[in-house]
Amino acid sequence: MFNSQVNASSQLSDNRPSSARNIGTLSGRKVFRGLVGVSDRVDFYSFKVTGRSSFNLALNRLQNNVDVFLLQGRRVLARSTKRGKLAEAINTNLESGTYTIQVSQRSGDSRYTLTLNAASLPAPNPRPKLVSLYRQASDPLPRYGFVDLSTGSISQLPLGNAFGQLTLLDIASSGSDTLAVDLLSGLYRVDVNTGNSTRIGDLGGFLSGIAFGSLGFGPSGTLYTIGTNRTTRQSGLYTVNVAAGGQVTLVANLPGIVDVGDIAYDATSGRFFATANSAAAGGSLLYSIGLIGDAQLVGNIGFDGVGALLFDNGILYGYDSVFALQQRQIIINTTTGVGTVDKLVTLNNQPFSDISGGA
Repeated sequence: MFNSQVNASSQLSDNRPSSARNIGTLSGRKVFRGLVGVSDRVDFYSFKVTGRSSFNLALNRLQNNVDVFLLQGRRVLARSTKRGKLAEAINTNLESGTYTIQVSQRSGDSRYTLTLNAASLPAPNPRPKLVSLYRQASDPLPRYGFVDLSTGSISQLPLGNAFGQLTLLDIASSGSDTLAVDLLSGLYRVDVNTGNSTRIGDLGGFLSGIAFGSLGFGPSGTLYTIGTNRTTRQSGLYTVNVAAGGQVTLVANLPGIVDVGDIAYDATSGRFFATANSAAAGGSLLYSIGLIGDAQLVGNIGFDGVGALLFDNGILYGYDSVFALQQRQIIINTTTGVGTVDKLVTLNNQPFSDISGGA
């Protein structure tokens, strides 16, 4: 028995996002029937979720080729574009917000059945996450540590051996490999058990005039970084060949994105999130960057100097300026970019402001 359905006749009133069929708050299962074809090539549906939710979409009973897209504003979050009359499906997790579904005709006329389901997800149990800690003048060596996301408290790793390493800007972990970058774009491998680090090479930033200060592992263990030209302020997305001593290869330029703080890979969307400081915007901006360098502005985080990002259980965490008296742990909405204070960062129950990068 269907919770909801619409007529299968063509309806031109729903062929723009602004006039999408308004489902309202999606909770549980709802089913809709429709028709797309030569005279009405696209149908839009709009819905809301009021909390972090699992989302499932099925598009079936097709007579010709039909594709389906999940959008947040103008940003495509997910898509299903199988050939012919094969059923389409999208399965992902969503944060609170408003979303749009686009059903698009590819060939001929086709009726379809669209089944949607959303279910609230339980509050995740945060795990300690590896971070790089900004080196202060009194520190004998750069430092690494773990942040307890449930409390905001820091536990430091042993200082270990970090010969030649300077101020740490970021750290990245693939699970089997942990790498860090310092102020002069030196690349290091880190042993998280001892705190020891081994120099791999130079990303080339100091000599080339390009500053590299962010690291993130993408799919298949590929390491990415963003470099900014010190003179032109032009940023670019690069891949890093760790086996070749940190050799970088430009993927694409990122026009208009400057002063990048950190990047964090979202396996659900297959894209990186990146922070960039903007004096004109009055705070840090959140960008979504694809693996080919296609970048979209998500929104203003609302905090200045957000220079560290990390993902845990589908939640994006950020940390504001290391020059603050006490850093704040911020939860960032990945659909709007807006940040909300979650915890104050502490070390031994004292204010702490040294998190420079997250893994």
